[in-house]
Amino acid sequence: MSRLAVALVVLVVILAGCGGFAGGDEPPDREPYGVDVGINPSGEDESEVLLTGLTTEGVTNASELGEAHREAIGNRSYTIETEYEYVIAEGDETFRQTSNSTISIDPDAETVRLRGRYRSEGNVSDVPTADEPNTTGDQWLGDRGVTRIEYENGSVEYAPPQGAATTGSERIDTADRSLLSPLEGSVVPTTAGAVDAEDGTYYVVNGSETVSGDEAEYGQESREVDVRALVREDGLIRQTVAEQEMIMEDGERIRIARTTEVTAVGETDVERPDWYEEAIAALPEPMENESGEGGMAVDRGAGAGNGTADERATTEANDSDDSDDVETEDDGEDADDPNGTTG
Repeated sequence: MSRLAVALVVLVVILAGCGGFAGGDEPPDREPYGVDVGINPSGEDESEVLLTGLTTEGVTNASELGEAHREAIGNRSYTIETEYEYVIAEGDETFRQTSNSTISIDPDAETVRLRGRYRSEGNVSDVPTADEPNTTGDQWLGDRGVTRIEYENGSVEYAPPQGAATTGSERIDTADRSLLSPLEGSVVPTTAGAVDAEDGTYYVVNGSETVSGDEAEYGQESREVDVRALVREDGLIRQTVAEQEMIMEDGERIRIARTTEVTAVGETDVERPDWYEEAIAALPEPMENESGEGGMAVDRGAGAGNGTADERATTEANDSDDSDDVETEDDGEDADDPNGTTG
């Protein structure tokens, strides 16, 4: 697979869900989650509904809670910030993969800007992704989607968007998946209490699971999963944290952690990047394929990584079929749910 194709696979992962953050106010009592008031104001033992999908006992329906979250945001702009870490330790060898990403979303204009930074260090003999390049990605999804990839040596390449969401509207439809995934798996968070903040009351939910022996998945000796979330009283899911540690039967240890936050609701500016025109000029013109849907004009003779921006962008289209078969961050699990909590 070409260098550009490998980089695109990485960026699809870190920009889905995906240097630096856009900023915004801090969530209440980020670590640890403090509880100011009880979760059952009436003092009764029976479960009480706090909002759709959440009761005093915990999350009852993650999908309904997701709907409440979307209604709380409405048609306002917002930002999703994600920190991700994936560590494998095998004997004296360690491989660490990290990514920071910011997704700025304007539902009204159906535009999305995704920026992410991917880094890896160390090496483990059986990790096929250990030699992937460190990259910074910037993607625009609007009138026409395009991705800018910058390598550590300063070289820049452009390519069409890859993955399931290649338009602004598609990305908006899937933007909350990284928030919801920790809440809809085998670990069902319970409601621990509530904490007051300047923008309202937040319900604190958390859950954990430890499995070993026959209950562990194939190849695992044991697995520990911990999920936490802050949900505002109007349904806005402000933050979710999911952490997983696994000990494999061969002694290998794996740790996966993801923190996702929603910030700057109604205050996010989603502007088309200044490199957009240059990127569009470097890409082949879109064409109508036999089914009538948009496709990419492809020159099968282009080389990868050494030619012009036109050649590199065209080569990515050649290799896009391969990228669907590669999973880089989660040891075979869904890249949007590296903690394995979606069942």
